Amino acid sequence: MLPHTLSGPPGAMLLGTGKVGPEAKAAFERLPYLCGCLVMVHDHGDGYVRATPDGRADIEYWFAPDAVAMIKNALVRTAEVLMAGGATEVFAPIHGMEGTHTDLASFDAALQRTDIHDFSLYAAHPMATCRMGADPKTSVVGPDGEAHGLPGLYLADSSVFPTSLGVNPQLTTMAVATVIARGILAAA
Repeated sequence: MLPHTLSGPPGAMLLGTGKVGPEAKAAFERLPYLCGCLVMVHDHGDGYVRATPDGRADIEYWFAPDAVAMIKNALVRTAEVLMAGGATEVFAPIHGMEGTHTDLASFDAALQRTDIHDFSLYAAHPMATCRMGADPKTSVVGPDGEAHGLPGLYLADSSVFPTSLGVNPQLTTMAVATVIARGILAAA
């Protein structure tokens, strides 16, 4: 779990609260006193990306059984940090979790009533959609980055990772791409 502060346009920040009309106007008055935080977690779910018969993307993802508990724990820990830093109340823009909370116990209790469908989730660094491996049944590209069954088609990005790294993949992506590119050059 890794809490991050964030900043964004005021309208975008308030959009996450779900407030409209007079409630949104009142929320704008509180903007100078708000601190936005998001939580990065490393889910261990699984899924697939494939094409439908008409060529459209068919994407399926299943969260790991412990994913929701991990997200909730991370949010409670983040609220704890904010309150230790002087926040007098906290809230989370999660469906079904209305209002603000002045203590961790009420925040945690409200959070426990939510499930995965109540959250707005975001994947900043999708990885492992075209996994690398020797077996075409379980991978898209071989160890050299060449697509199984499609000679000359190479992938050299984070999609070839066997799973999510759980951290920003920039350096690993560059290293993998460099190794694949050198292999392509050597074979030419």
